[in-house]
Amino acid sequence: MKKLFHYISIIVAIISLINIIQILSLGVSRLSDFGYGALVGKNILLVLSVFIAFKTKSSKKESY
Repeated sequence: MKKLFHYISIIVAIISLINIIQILSLGVSRLSDFGYGALVGKNILLVLSVFIAFKTKSSKKESY
């Protein structure tokens, strides 16, 4: 289950990063109040999903 959350959060992070890049490529000057809210929401989603991916990663400890 932990691995599933990890991979889902990575996919969500990639998708939200692509959406942020698309919004910024259109030009920040063309954004309305709704556009700024969407951009902030996508940023929060990106940070949250990266945090979840970082916390759920498996740590492989090697024993010698």
